[in-house]
Amino acid sequence: MTMKEHQQESPPGEELSSQIRTVRARDVLKVVLQLGVSVVLLIILFHFVDISKQISVLRRMTVLEFLILLSFHFAGLFVSLIRWQYLLLPFGIRLSWFALGWVYWMGAFFNTFFPTNIGGDVIRIYQTGKWSKKYAEVTASVVVERWTGLLAFLFFSLLAVALGAYHLVGWKTTLIIGVLTIACAGILYMVIRFRHLESRFFPRFIRKKWVAFRESLQLYQHHGGAFWKAMAWAFVVQGIVVLYFYAVAVVLRYPVSFIGSFVVVPLTQLASLIPVGMWGFGTREAVFAGLAHVMNLSRDEALMVSLTGASVGILFNMLGGLTLLIPYHPRQYPRN
Repeated sequence: MTMKEHQQESPPGEELSSQIRTVRARDVLKVVLQLGVSVVLLIILFHFVDISKQISVLRRMTVLEFLILLSFHFAGLFVSLIRWQYLLLPFGIRLSWFALGWVYWMGAFFNTFFPTNIGGDVIRIYQTGKWSKKYAEVTASVVVERWTGLLAFLFFSLLAVALGAYHLVGWKTTLIIGVLTIACAGILYMVIRFRHLESRFFPRFIRKKWVAFRESLQLYQHHGGAFWKAMAWAFVVQGIVVLYFYAVAVVLRYPVSFIGSFVVVPLTQLASLIPVGMWGFGTREAVFAGLAHVMNLSRDEALMVSLTGASVGILFNMLGGLTLLIPYHPRQYPRN
């Protein structure tokens, strides 16, 4: 399929805008169910935790230490902008750093407070597509960006295991990490190699997502340099995430294992992507608690690291609401 055909099939801005404004009953039900699952999982996990002891540990955090943790999110945002810019440039979509940061941070805000299907990615697609009139290309950049992050998480875990964490996680966890990595790499290869790969045996909603992903990735067939540059920066982004949770444990004065963090944190982030809980709460904490020994932490300590890290992240996303108070329109927007 040619670029021209993609542009002709691009969803109009009005349709995407309508999707953002419309919250259907099933979306509300989905949020309620996700919130319920998160609450149940957290109640079960905290049944085994000394809450008062952990709160006293949290109170020892100084303002400077809190600001240091917050700075990790700003660093992650900046590197994410570099990655996204590499994926936008092949299509002649050029944004200033301020514009990129403005729309990305706004997306982070909506990603925190709205259901997944009208979350941060759709906000980014809508706003950037509105500026560039290239909705299909912007959608492709966001889809591929997410995929590079997924692969980076898996390879980080696999690398950590290879560097000596095997004895901490055991052969079962090692096998799971290896299978997931090979599966994702295999899917990536099939999407690139077979243009019309599609199965009618899959449910319609899976086929729809598969086709969207396939078409997005194939837009980069002639822009391999941009894809691999974005892939390289994805490793930097995920490295910052790992270091962030390691820093949370250090700030809380826990004797955390550095190499163990590079195994566990990517797995917890992957678990948080499973759409069964709100904001990943519950699923992420369950993985942290289950693999606490890999990080040289007790279950109580691992839960506190997870909750503290996630809470600071939500606060950072909430600050993205400032973009709603700062209307922004690029003075010039060069397009092909």
